[in-house]
Amino acid sequence: MKQDVLDYSNCETEQIHLLGSIQPHGFLLAFNLDDLIVENVSVNFELVTGRKYQELIGTHLREFVGIQRFFEIEAALKGDDLKSICPFTMFPNDMKSTKPFQVNIHKHDGLLILEGEPFTGNNFDETRIFRQAFTNVFPELFSAKKISDLLAGVATEVQRISDFDRVLIYQFDPDWHGTVVAEQRRDFMGSYLNHSFPATDIPQQARELYVRNKLRVLVDVNASPAAIFPVENKRTGKPIDLSFSTLRSMSPVHVEYLQNMNVTASMSISILKDERLWALIVCHHNREKTVDYRTRSILEFLAQLLSTLVSRMENSEELEHRLYLKRETEKLLFELSQFQDIKVGFERVGEKPCKIAGSGGFAIFHEKEIHSTGIVPCESDLVAIGDWLNARTEEKFFFTNKFSENFSPANEYRGITSGVLAIPLSQSRGSWLVWFRPERIKEIQWAGGPQDSITIDESDQRIRPRKSFELWKEQIFGTCDPWTESEIVKANEFASGVTQLLLEKFLRQLEVEEQINKEREEFYQQREDWLAALAHDLQTPAIGAKLLFELLLKGSLGKIPEHLRSVLEKLEDSNSGQLSRILKLVEVFKYETKARALSIRPVDLEKTISICIAKLEPFARSRKVTIFSTCSIKGASALADVEALEQLLSNVLDNAIKFSRESGTVEISCELSKSKVHLHVLDHGIGISEEDQKYLFERFWQGGSPGKYHVSVGLGLYLARQIADRMGCDITCVSEVEKGSVFTVTLPTM
Repeated sequence: MKQDVLDYSNCETEQIHLLGSIQPHGFLLAFNLDDLIVENVSVNFELVTGRKYQELIGTHLREFVGIQRFFEIEAALKGDDLKSICPFTMFPNDMKSTKPFQVNIHKHDGLLILEGEPFTGNNFDETRIFRQAFTNVFPELFSAKKISDLLAGVATEVQRISDFDRVLIYQFDPDWHGTVVAEQRRDFMGSYLNHSFPATDIPQQARELYVRNKLRVLVDVNASPAAIFPVENKRTGKPIDLSFSTLRSMSPVHVEYLQNMNVTASMSISILKDERLWALIVCHHNREKTVDYRTRSILEFLAQLLSTLVSRMENSEELEHRLYLKRETEKLLFELSQFQDIKVGFERVGEKPCKIAGSGGFAIFHEKEIHSTGIVPCESDLVAIGDWLNARTEEKFFFTNKFSENFSPANEYRGITSGVLAIPLSQSRGSWLVWFRPERIKEIQWAGGPQDSITIDESDQRIRPRKSFELWKEQIFGTCDPWTESEIVKANEFASGVTQLLLEKFLRQLEVEEQINKEREEFYQQREDWLAALAHDLQTPAIGAKLLFELLLKGSLGKIPEHLRSVLEKLEDSNSGQLSRILKLVEVFKYETKARALSIRPVDLEKTISICIAKLEPFARSRKVTIFSTCSIKGASALADVEALEQLLSNVLDNAIKFSRESGTVEISCELSKSKVHLHVLDHGIGISEEDQKYLFERFWQGGSPGKYHVSVGLGLYLARQIADRMGCDITCVSEVEKGSVFTVTLPTM
């Protein structure tokens, strides 16, 4: 025999309910539900009853059970209540056998299936069994404080009632591996208490069958099964489905499995919790053994009682645990609510978040920051975990007790993080609450090596179960205790509470910001009102002075002595500068507060440049500076506000003139590139140092030494930047000391 790497799905797909045979100690008849005529019969019928099976094909149910029993069955069929008449004892008509049979019937796939087993005729005192159970056993079971005590009590009672040599209670884990958690046995039977069995020992389709049919008996593993003739159900074209059959024969693999375990007879009873297979009561006997219907019924009742008690005890423990977690969650959320900054709150509460999910460590990922407490990976590993969580596209929250299987880098620190429970704080990516559990190395006592659970016989390529059930120990690394439903639920509730706190904080911030904005708007309005009043108060005398200077210099008020003319010219120049600065200050505030509305539309660049040159020409002449344009882009236009663009260019030209030497030049040139137009203003003035260029567009900054008699407040280029930002264009400067500067205004074109 050779051990191969097997595809266990072959075992999973074995159709154990369609084997086409029954156990040979009983017989089976299948009747057409429509006319109650026999269609199928087990070929051992003659051995069991003395009547040839071929004679039964085509006969009516009435001929087999007798008229009185037929009417009972017919009425039960109409009322869909076959269980009410089962089992019944009978001597089948025209049988040579003098032994009575215990008969069960059920319907499935268009057939009425009748199964008969020899009536044992034992002195089974059902009343005595129930009386003992109710007076002695049931009170003991109901008073059990631990599930382990409950299971041990049930194992003892099942052995007393059934008289099997060994009774095991075999509990499934989430991966469907099974562990014997309770045992009652006779001394000559080996012990499997605390031994584990791999999931492949009871494959998926067998587990599903245990849910549909909760009790299964194998009378003799060494007996040859009796075939059903014909094997097929006419309606399905497949062997008769024996899922609900009492006599269904066993899979050859399972039969050999029991033989290798030195078991001759067996019985299994399902324990369900929340309609899911939770455990099996497994009974073993070293000799052939039948179990009559009454015994089976009492054991099924006991199993149902066990299911109820297990559910009650687990639910009670779960409820108590949930209440504890609920209290811890509420206390922690209240503590966190006392802090304006939730990050500070998490720093102050320490390791309390760990209690919510029974973890060793905790971390909050929020606003690109990580705060952790307890036993957690290092910061770089936390960042990597956060990136991995953000990249996931599966369900919103994530939990595992084998993190390294999901995230391979976690192998490096599995000792401190084998379990992860991660809950997103909101719909936006990047905010998580994450709990960490350290590794818990588990030692499993396997009943035989799990890797040897299935082999292939080289001679016939048949699947064979393992032969050895000797103790085989294995250590499992990289796992921890699974997260319970309560822990996952409360972690989600805690995350919802934290999200609510963040939302409340955000809303409070909005209220504060709204109040600040309101006060800011009021301040801006007051400032504008004050500025308007100030500008009016300053402009009125300045304009009056300007008119007076003009009249005096023109001689309208009489001839001015020559020695006073130069003084008046300087005063006029100073007054004009003052008036210009007042107007510029007003414009700065308008752009800063966005009080100045813009209308972006195509602007004729050639015309705009001409207007700006004309406006600055008098000032340039007074400075003995020549200003001219070399733009040769005829009809070119840019997207801008025409008045704002004029003001921007005027300020740049004004600055270039101020810092030009006498007899210097200021040139405006144009350049097109893709969807942009670049306006260059070139001067040959004193230039700007590299250090000073950092502050060039700041408010009230003044660089270099402007020409004689010129006074500046440092608002021209600042205003140019404000206008450029408002229009969505750009302004830059390249300059070299003593060589001059080039200012470039970049605008979008059509």
